[in-house]
Parts: sequence; structure tokens; C-alpha cells
Amino acid sequence: MNKGSISRRLFLAALGGQVTSGANRPERSMVLQAHSKGALDSSGALKEDCAERMIESVFAQFEEATRLFGPDERVALKLNCLAGSGLSPKPPLVWALCRKLVSLGVKPGNIVLWDRSNRELQRAGYDIQTESKDFRVFGTDALDPGYESEPFVHRSVGSCYSRILTRFATIVIGIGVLKDHDLSGVSAGMKNFFGAIHNPNKYHDNRCDPYIADLCSQPLLKDKWRLSLVDATHAQFHGGPALNPAYRWAESSLLAGLDPVAVDAVGWRRIEEKRKEAGMKSLEDENRAPVWLNTADTLGLGNAREDRIELVRIEV
Repeated sequence: MNKGSISRRLFLAALGGQVTSGANRPERSMVLQAHSKGALDSSGALKEDCAERMIESVFAQFEEATRLFGPDERVALKLNCLAGSGLSPKPPLVWALCRKLVSLGVKPGNIVLWDRSNRELQRAGYDIQTESKDFRVFGTDALDPGYESEPFVHRSVGSCYSRILTRFATIVIGIGVLKDHDLSGVSAGMKNFFGAIHNPNKYHDNRCDPYIADLCSQPLLKDKWRLSLVDATHAQFHGGPALNPAYRWAESSLLAGLDPVAVDAVGWRRIEEKRKEAGMKSLEDENRAPVWLNTADTLGLGNAREDRIELVRIEV
């Protein structure tokens, strides 16, 4: 990773001093930061042309992803709309992704934008759309039942999963938001999937460790999750997961990768940099470092160590 990244001492201290090697994770992982200086207009809204270029850059960088999609695939885009329109995935970015998927052969009716509830999606600027002829937008609560009736138990997590995940999706793309979290330290791509289960309140002890990693290692999710996107056009370095404008900043970037652990590790680094610039304590000093990243590395979900991550920054 580039200069200015979290020091090795800080990283290892925050993760208990362990350096692990998950059996299934890649030797190195690439994370793309697509940045646009002119991404936001005078009102702070994301410009559509910049959103298009960000999405195009992702598929140009990760060419293997373009081969995943076809007319028979059903793609569920898991959004994180908890914080409302000020700190949720920007609609121009999400619609640009939908159009890209169609250009790769996915039928519009086979694309669902999804979160826990219709209300959260609407608060973030998305109109509910249930017709199958076009992109569909709805929450788990729009289904009856919305969740499986029996829990799936995997490691420390026993939860009923959204039927959008279990019954509809053949491919899942996560679209989180880069922000601080008062308990887990960071909420970006992986914690986004707490919104796919009926009982996320159960899994916040011990900085959400091992729960975030265990949830994301559940085959119901892991075997379908193909791409991790984190909207950092606006991001937040303190006061999350709710919107706190005093700590929000315009990063004007999109983070992307095939390795969700590496994407979140890069996001952590950027949050720490902003906290330092603001004269604030690190997440480690506040006892909120995202230790679950090391657990995810141990389980082979991806690379958390910075020396195994290649951060590619491009201007779009």
C-alpha cells in the first residue's frame, strides 16, 4: 500500500499481534480507489457522468468480473441505507452499476436493489419498484415472509436470512458506505450484510468479533458474493453509523475489489488518516479497532494485512 498507510505496529497491535494465513485467501489482493475531483456538484450531489466513469473503471480494472454476468444470473445489490440520503450509496452510482450489468447481459428484471426495509431505501432516495420488467427496488420487509423461517447456524452466528439472498440471488454485489461505527470501528462492505439477517442486534459484542467474519463466511453469502463496492463519495470518520455531518467529508471516491476484507482494510486506513488530521484518537486508542478483519483473514475470506494489499488509485 502507498505511503501514509497504517503502520505495521498499529495494525498488528490492533489485531492482537497475530499474523495469520488463511488457507483460501489470495497471496495478494488489489483494491481500486476510483477518484474524481469533480465528482460532486455545488449541492454535494454526485454527478451522473462521474458515477459512470467510476463504475466503468471498476470493470476495466477487474476484467474477470465481466465474465460473471449473463442473462440467466439474478443479481442482488445489497445497499446500506441506514443513515439516510446523507450517508447511503448514491443513486447515480447504483444506477450506473445497474446499466453496466445490463450491458454485460443481465436482464433488467433480474437485478434487485435491496436493503432491510422499504422505508430505509426510500429515505436514501430510492423509489420502491416491484415490477420484474425493470430494475426492482424493495426491502426484505416487502416479502411475506421476508426471512427464512428456520435459522442457518454457522460458527458463532445463528440467523434467519433474507429470502432475497436465499431464494432469488445467484450473484450478490455489496454496496456499502465508508464510515466509522461506534462498536465495530468501521462499517463499510462486510458489516453491510448485518442487514441480510433478522437478528443483527445479537452480534455487536466484542467489537462485532467474530460475528462479522463468521456471517460473511457463511456459504449462503460467501459463495454468491462476487464484488465489494464501498461508496466513499461522502464518508464519515466519527459518530457512525448514523449520519453526523460534523464528521462527514467529501472523499469523492469509490473503493472496489474482489476481496472484501482488503477493501474494508483500506477503508479503515482512510478513516484513521482522517481522524489523525482532525486531532482525534485512533480507533485502537478508543478500543474500537476492527479486530474482526483479522478473524476474516484467518478464515480465508481475504487479506487484512497491508503488505498483502495493492492499492491502485486512479483519477476518473
